Amino acid sequence: MTFSEWIKTPGVDRCYLVEFEARIAGQLQTVRRSTHPYRSGPADTPAFMPYPDTVLSVGSWGRELTELFTGYSTTARSSIELFLDDEMFGLLETANVGGLPVIVRCGDASWPLAQFGTVIVATAEALSATSADTAQLTLRDSSELLRRQLQTTLMSVGPNAGQPIPICLGRCFNVSPALINEATRTYQVHDGAIHAITAVRENGVAIPYSANLAAGTFTLTNNAKGRVTADVDGAKPAGVWLQSASQMITHLLSRFGIATPAGLATLPAYQLGLYISGDKTLADVLDDISASVGAGWYYSRTGQLQWLFFNGPGAAVQSIVADGIEEDTLWPRRRIAPAKTVKVGYRRNWTPQADGLAGSVRETTPALATSYEQPESAVTATNAVSADYPDAADVSVSTLIVSQADATTEANRRAVWAAVPRTVFELSAFAAPFNLDLGQTVTITHPRYFTAGSTAVITRLSDDLLSDTCTLEVIR
Repeated sequence: MTFSEWIKTPGVDRCYLVEFEARIAGQLQTVRRSTHPYRSGPADTPAFMPYPDTVLSVGSWGRELTELFTGYSTTARSSIELFLDDEMFGLLETANVGGLPVIVRCGDASWPLAQFGTVIVATAEALSATSADTAQLTLRDSSELLRRQLQTTLMSVGPNAGQPIPICLGRCFNVSPALINEATRTYQVHDGAIHAITAVRENGVAIPYSANLAAGTFTLTNNAKGRVTADVDGAKPAGVWLQSASQMITHLLSRFGIATPAGLATLPAYQLGLYISGDKTLADVLDDISASVGAGWYYSRTGQLQWLFFNGPGAAVQSIVADGIEEDTLWPRRRIAPAKTVKVGYRRNWTPQADGLAGSVRETTPALATSYEQPESAVTATNAVSADYPDAADVSVSTLIVSQADATTEANRRAVWAAVPRTVFELSAFAAPFNLDLGQTVTITHPRYFTAGSTAVITRLSDDLLSDTCTLEVIR
């Protein structure tokens, strides 16, 4: 029997193996523990390795996506309670586990190690004593590693010394550049090569300049006394101008040595524009990009960073039937009202100028003056649902999309999903969902609410390993 078949079988005795790394005197050591007496088989790597049965309990392990699938998953946290044997006692005093990997596998105690399935891949936070004879290993998923400052390189000279160097991606309208040399009137818009600087203005009026595209800077021909802004086509590493969500995400992750994640190929190829001129975390920026194209990011059950573009339920990967659901646990947790309008903001103005524009701009080009004043342009898609659903809502979202055509496409796409009410259901199922992941589509059949069987998308998973159950939230 394979793991995927066995994990769906209720009532079997499940053995959990815990492996975590500990750094002792600069050397890494793998610590192995189990809920059952266990030793790996002769063909395993490593062979004949004992796993002392000192795991007392494993806390629930939960992950969640926003219901509109835009942004990020929550950081999963849990803990493992261990008996404080002699080896573990020594680790408390000498080992550092923070930031090191943790793996939890599940299987039958009679199986070879290779047959076990991975149910948790996490990062350790700490190992600490909780009593005279117990210890606790706290862990989290790897999303916390992305919550660090995106730009760590600071300007070293000029009036903005000590501030982060700006980062410009895609096509950005009306950014505020950083003055880096008052004597030469030089400004910086990016920390590397850029594609183009298409305009520079003082109080909304075009002024002459010279651009150094390789350095991401420009120099004014004359002194400026008013507010200087610029239109910039941003980062162009290795000669490639980054414009789409996929390109931007790949580039930003590469700055931290993180490999290209799964799922990026499914994201819409809208042209985006993103300008970062202050402190912001990598995770926050990934949220902004993802939300703009109707996507979300999360760490999978096996610890892989993934992107999910949501365009309605996909093909069901598994069926969940009444016999696999705990009695009286399936219920509608909340209702999401349909949307009568979906408003999508685009062509973000990175320096709204409600005042300070030169009078000539308003007099000669009033439409352009308005674009300098407002935070962004917007398009609206409508659903004729108010008669049937008096509670239908007006939904607005600000995005990094540049063009009106792309913004219209995105507004229409979201409006289709929001044309009918959606319900979020919660249920507690037996161990079968241990091989499911966020964003996957399942078919649920149950005499209440899902009598004919229908598909729903998983938005939350909370595994309770020792009770052999998983709490799910799904949206239909």
